[in-house]
Formats: sequence, C-alpha cells, structure tokens
Amino acid sequence: MQKARRLTAVILAAAGLVASAGFAAAEDTMVRTVKPYQGIMLDVGSKQLGGYFSQADGRCKLNVIVADAYSEDRAPSANASMRVQLTVDVDKPARLDTAEGKLVQFDCLNGAQAMKATVLDRVALNDLVK
Repeated sequence: MQKARRLTAVILAAAGLVASAGFAAAEDTMVRTVKPYQGIMLDVGSKQLGGYFSQADGRCKLNVIVADAYSEDRAPSANASMRVQLTVDVDKPARLDTAEGKLVQFDCLNGAQAMKATVLDRVALNDLVK
C-alpha cells in the first residue's frame, strides 16, 4: 500500500513537471498569422517590430520597421530605427535575429494569402531545424 501511494505521488509530481515545462515552452514562443496589408506588432526583447506584407507573384513582400521597444522608465532612444524589406518564398522562411538570443521567423503561407510570424529563442529554433 505504501509503495502504491509513493508511486502515485511520483507519477503526479512528474506529470506536474511535464505540464509546467509545456507552459514554459508555450510562453517562450509567440505566433501571429496575418493577411496581406494587415499590420503586425511584435515585442522581441528590447526591440519592437512593426510591419505588414503584400502579395506579389505568389510570394510575400515583407516590410518591417525595427526599433527600440518603448518604455515609460527611460527616455526615447537616440538610435535610429531600421526598415527591412524582404521577399519571402513559400516554404522558405526568412529570419531576423536579435543580439539577445531572440529571433522572428516569417513564413509565407498558401501562395501568399497569409504570413505567419513566430518569435523564438534561438535554442527553440535549433530544435525546429534538427
């Protein structure tokens, strides 16, 4: 009887660890899907990305502005923002990395009918690429 209770306690504890690991992984990954010309804003560490995409010949033409994230606790940054324009083919994702170990992966979907933006840690990307 004692062994059965201990075994049950171990199984419940293990299930709790697995569930909490799943929630942690879900928090580390943010996914947004947008349609052409629908605006998107993403927080990526100390940076913010804002932009949209348009369709051209079955490809996604991505326009993104990268700037320091806004914070009420500090003065506006003197650093210039940067505009990035990329053409993303279906099944050939484009990636933008940050110096903090985060990245945004852009996937062109359904013949440029939609685009998926996924914010990842580089460690998570390594797991996806394998």
